[in-house]
Amino acid sequence: MRSEGVVVEAKRLSTLSQLLRDARAGTVMIVRCAWCESVQLDDEWLDLDAIGSGQQRITREVRALASHGICPTCLDAQLHAADLHRAANSR
Repeated sequence: MRSEGVVVEAKRLSTLSQLLRDARAGTVMIVRCAWCESVQLDDEWLDLDAIGSGQQRITREVRALASHGICPTCLDAQLHAADLHRAANSR
């Protein structure tokens, strides 16, 4: 199980490095959630702090190059909060 996790993390780091290279070249845009600061990496949102302290340069550079968006988890939370706000104000 541990070896599978290492392989998955290595693949994420490789994909993140490629994303960073592509962003530097101007061929892709890195999207970072404005609420939780996770970064979109293919079909998942990655907490950059989870990639390890040895990758601080990559983390700093990704954050510096990223544009802001919103991840699905934060979007759901914001929509739910808006629904509660509307319900409270309609009384």
